[in-house]
Amino acid sequence: MGKRPVDQWNDAMKYGAVAAPSVRVRRGATGLMLSRKLTKEGVRILGVPFGQQSQFPKKLWEAGVDLEIRLDPTDMREVTALHEGKIYYLENQRPDLAHHSVRTLMAAIEKMRATKPQDKKFYEFVLAKHADWFDGKIQSGIEAHGLPSTELKEETLEWFENSHCVHLQIEKNPDEMISADMDALLSGEPGRGIYTPKMIEEERLSRVEKDASESMEEAAEACAATAPADDISGPSGAGSDRVAQQSVDTGTNKKSKGKTKASGKTFSGAPKGKGSFK
Repeated sequence: MGKRPVDQWNDAMKYGAVAAPSVRVRRGATGLMLSRKLTKEGVRILGVPFGQQSQFPKKLWEAGVDLEIRLDPTDMREVTALHEGKIYYLENQRPDLAHHSVRTLMAAIEKMRATKPQDKKFYEFVLAKHADWFDGKIQSGIEAHGLPSTELKEETLEWFENSHCVHLQIEKNPDEMISADMDALLSGEPGRGIYTPKMIEEERLSRVEKDASESMEEAAEACAATAPADDISGPSGAGSDRVAQQSVDTGTNKKSKGKTKASGKTFSGAPKGKGSFK
């Protein structure tokens, strides 16, 4: 109506109570104005995809037209797109990030890119957890100092995207549990990162095989340590003397071969303990 929202509100209130405008109406009237190119993935703001190609005529996303965008800096659940008089409502395709404000998400991205500058890809739950931490800090600041400013200019957002969001990919969450070093990952310390289900299963199997191998070695050592001493025939062991005595008792002067069992092994060779284990 050519008036400031607050003036229009006050004028309308002269004739009785007026229901608050809907989120979409407020976003259309006061939202941050941006320009975004339409692709098969919809549009991207801070690396976050909004909308789907099925919402638009094929000729639009094939041509890669520029859309006029309305963004509420305090609400990332949805943006409004306008093209040739038509209005499209584009939903945030990364639900974990939808409830965050633009400034919270900017702070999280800047921190994560600073701690892990080599990374271009983040899973949404990693970024959301980091953004939640900033949300907590903001809430503490609000309680101590009052409401923060939510003012944001298009130039500021454009600078930030060019500085921190070029080629940034925010992937959907994998269907597995996260790695144990999440705190290290978020703080930028060395860590194994986020494992895929396949990698987790391979690691589990390798640990099972390693544990089984170690158990077999321990069992063999325990068996050898508990075997009776007179059953283990060596150069001067009791077993060799027994073999020699048996040879004398038979009246033979030949070098005979005596055999005795010791812990599942066989001793063979000449008497007087000159044999070897086989």
